[in-house]
Parts: sequence; structure tokens; C-alpha cells
Amino acid sequence: LDVEMMYELAKDLGVKPVFIPMDADSYAEMLTAGTVDVTTGIPITVSTLRKVTFSAPYMDVNVGLLVRDHDRDRFADIETMRSTEGLTFGVMANKELDYFFNKMVEGFPDANIVRIESVEEFFDDDTGFYDAVLMAAERGSALSLVNPSYSAVVPRPRSISVPLGYAVAKGQREFADFISRWIDIKQKEHTFQRFYDYWILGQQAAANVEPRWSVIRNVLGWVE
Repeated sequence: LDVEMMYELAKDLGVKPVFIPMDADSYAEMLTAGTVDVTTGIPITVSTLRKVTFSAPYMDVNVGLLVRDHDRDRFADIETMRSTEGLTFGVMANKELDYFFNKMVEGFPDANIVRIESVEEFFDDDTGFYDAVLMAAERGSALSLVNPSYSAVVPRPRSISVPLGYAVAKGQREFADFISRWIDIKQKEHTFQRFYDYWILGQQAAANVEPRWSVIRNVLGWVE
């Protein structure tokens, strides 16, 4: 979604986009140094507000869990989780997510909270050590499209939502305001919703998937 939106921004500005990989904790330094002009998907928190200048939020994400598909009901309720002994949650090793790490520690004092470098550690866990990974439910939903044995869950009865914004170097208020107005345009013309439906909800992608091979369809020809 963020990459698609940056292509759209570059097209509207009449420039060619250049994407530069960076560590999740180094974006502020790279913006200040001019290595990058804008970064995407940054949670707007008290901590991040001190480091960079933000556009208006372009979406809110819900704090959720990525779990194995057969565990969805097990993690659907906060009180059920709290009453379950020995749970191990993975949390991304990202300083900007310390807020959520601390919330997990406070909310589940008896759980084992482990920092992980990548969600791949959860996908590659054949031992069942990790029960779930804390992440934005929207990101979990996108990951579950390509990893159907996993599901994103937002535990009841309440969830924490976090605004995401595009970050520019500290003090670049004019550029941030331009992006804010651009976000508003893209939302009103439904471009953002179209990208969201595709990349997060997988709606059009699912419609384009060929049906699975079957004897009834491909051999006997009983159905189209």
C-alpha cells in the first residue's frame, strides 16, 4: 500500500521514485541527512513527533495479533488470553514500537514478551515457541493473504488504534502540508480506498485468483 501510494505521489509530482531500504530505527537520521525525502507508515506517537515532521494521518491501524489460523478463537478475547498461562508473544525489535511493547508487558504481566527481528521468525517457528506476534492488524491481514495458515486478530473488547503518517525532515512543514493536502485529494477521489482494498483486504487480488484444480472441473467438466 505504501509503495503504491509513493508511486502515485511521484507520478503527481512528475518525478521518478527511488526506494531506499533502511532500518526501522534510522528513518529520522536519514531524513535529516537528506538521504530520503519522505518515509511511509510511521506511527505518530509522542516519541516520533519529537524526531520528524508529519503529514496529516493517512490511516489508522489497529493493534492486533498475527496468530496461527487454528488459534483465532483462542486470541479473540483479552480476558481469555490473560487467563492462559505460558503465552509467548513476539514484538518487533523496533524502538518506535516500544510504546506497544510496554503496553503488552503491562497488559499481560504473566506472558513471555520477546523482541524479534522479523515476522519470519514466527513463520519459521516449527516448535510452537511463539504463540502470536504483535503488529498492526491491517499488516497482519495483508500477510495472511499470502500465508493463509495464519490470521490477523483484534482481541475484544477494546483495541488500540494508532495513526500513521508520512514523515519528512524536522522543520519541513511546507512539504508536510503539501502531502497532507495530497492525501485529502487521494482519499476524496477514492484512489487510497482502491489501493487499500487491493493491498490490505485483497479484494481484487482474490477475484483474480484462478480456481484450484479439481477432478470435477478439470477432468469431468461438471462445473465451469
